[in-house]
Amino acid sequence: MSEISTQNFHARYDAKEGVFWVWYDPYSYIERDIVYIELTAYYQNGTRVKDFPEIEYQVNHTTGEVLGVSRNTAERTVERAYLRLHKNITASIGLKMIQEASWQSLGVFPDDGKWVVVEMKCASTKNISLCWFVIGEVDKKTGMLRKLEVTRPFQESDEKEVELRMIKESNYSNPTAREIKRSILNMSGGLLLNITFPNS
Repeated sequence: MSEISTQNFHARYDAKEGVFWVWYDPYSYIERDIVYIELTAYYQNGTRVKDFPEIEYQVNHTTGEVLGVSRNTAERTVERAYLRLHKNITASIGLKMIQEASWQSLGVFPDDGKWVVVEMKCASTKNISLCWFVIGEVDKKTGMLRKLEVTRPFQESDEKEVELRMIKESNYSNPTAREIKRSILNMSGGLLLNITFPNS
């Protein structure tokens, strides 16, 4: 275990010292009855196991029931899967000599037993600047990736910037994952890649 977070207290494990550092946080965003527990593997010398994924679980404070993985875990799961495909994706849309790249999170939305993670990626070459969305579905209970989708790329423009700002602003009205996805597909012109993971 590497970290525990509650509504007002946080504890982080110091593997080198073998102790937990605890501090009080009166402004925490954590719900009253939820405890977040992050698991990480360490070697005996205190160094972190390189390929062991950091997994954060939500636990009901009263009953001890594990509710599932957190939003943070869902985001990391989608990002790891995307990074494995990144070179193939950028090559397939004609971006070979990338000079600049950026990304931004549009949110993590609950949807029928899963987290839906939405990110926008952008990359530029000497001649063109393109953006595309990555949409990942992660099982809330197991943390396994169910689906990874990548939209068609589109050129950055003032018009697209307005559409994107509208999608971001809609987050304040608590949209459903389906509403966000519909807006994104309309903006981008559909999917370029759709991978479903049957064993998850």
